[in-house]
Amino acid sequence: MQKLLSLNASIFYDDPAQRASALNILDKEGKLINYEFRLKRFNGDIRYCLINARTFKDEIIVNFNDEYVYIQGVITDITEKRNFEETQFKIQQAEKLAMQARFQSLRHQLNPHFLFNSINTIDAMAKTKPKEIENLLQKLSIYLRHTIMEKINKRVVYPLKEEVEVVKAYIDIEKIRFEDILEINFDITEDAMNATAPDMVLQPLVENAIKYGMQTSKMPLKVLINANIKDDKLHIKVKNSGKWVEHDQNSGNIFYERGVGLQNLQERLNIIYGNNSAININKSDGWVAVNIEIKWNFILI
Repeated sequence: MQKLLSLNASIFYDDPAQRASALNILDKEGKLINYEFRLKRFNGDIRYCLINARTFKDEIIVNFNDEYVYIQGVITDITEKRNFEETQFKIQQAEKLAMQARFQSLRHQLNPHFLFNSINTIDAMAKTKPKEIENLLQKLSIYLRHTIMEKINKRVVYPLKEEVEVVKAYIDIEKIRFEDILEINFDITEDAMNATAPDMVLQPLVENAIKYGMQTSKMPLKVLINANIKDDKLHIKVKNSGKWVEHDQNSGNIFYERGVGLQNLQERLNIIYGNNSAININKSDGWVAVNIEIKWNFILI
């Protein structure tokens, strides 16, 4: 004890500035409430502590300002709690990184799928409309700049208007292919355009609407793309004329072709929003509509 009393108290603080800050608060406010600091033992171990204290007048101890003051308080060791919280934080960060990796994996599955379709389109046009290939390649270049090129930042959500720009480039490619038998209209409010959503949230839906609508709809095929904000949710709808196709000959599921499509989108939405998103499909009166609801200002990763 005598040895301890002979030492300067500041040497027991991992950060001496914390002691100075605590004394300053006591001087100004007369109390400390749940003030957290780190104490350092002789063996170098760091302990996380909380102090609750206040100053009192005392008739025996006199300081240099002729005021009678002493400090009374309780120090609580919270090291185990902080270590547990740090471990949990590391686990959460690891889970978050794993989710981000899964999201990126799902996202990148879409690129080969689109390229495969584009190559087929070019191949078909080489036989029937060779003069249009140059125009198609220009549109394809615009599209790929948005989708294939690695983005500098690592965001997982983007303003919807960026996604709309990508979809319009895709539609330009499809219109070269289908000409007058394809009609597409956009109805997207300004607030929805500025809301955030995962990239490639619209394109798979539009792609499926065109692909399967061409098989079941009277011509021209009509595709409507709507988006608005209501009740703090971003509502997206892609609707096409035609009938619902229950099964695809190649995959058994029209929205899950080699990991691409609606199931891919559902997984990505689950990763980003958890239960704060939903997808449903409506089939009526010669129309098929895919509806997405997203609590757009809430993300998990």
